[in-house]
Amino acid sequence: NGPIEIVSRIDDADLLVTTKNYYRRRTQALLMAEKRGKPVYVLRKNTLTQIEQFVRAISRQKGNKVSEELLTNAVKEAERAVAQIGQGDIEVELNPQGSYVRHLQHQIADQYGLKSASSGREPSRHVVISRL
Repeated sequence: NGPIEIVSRIDDADLLVTTKNYYRRRTQALLMAEKRGKPVYVLRKNTLTQIEQFVRAISRQKGNKVSEELLTNAVKEAERAVAQIGQGDIEVELNPQGSYVRHLQHQIADQYGLKSASSGREPSRHVVISRL
């Protein structure tokens, strides 16, 4: 487990963790975090198991820093996929990525009102973006 500090102000946070229920409500905290460019993680339920899994995953990611270039390329790839779907493609498979990068790609699909799913097994796990 890694060191985690709970803060009361969004400006002091590195990220926001919320549940699916609160995410759907588009709470003030969520809107502020998104406006400030903070990563938002959504847990299915507010259970100890879900929180522990999240903490373990985020701790692993901190140890495996993703390069800025990799992030930029993965975001651009997801945005190109969104554009392809806008031009008529039914679904677009993205290149394999780690869980954090896939999470960002899912968020991009969500922002554009598109469906996304992870497919395959590590190390070939990748995001597939499609129309709803």
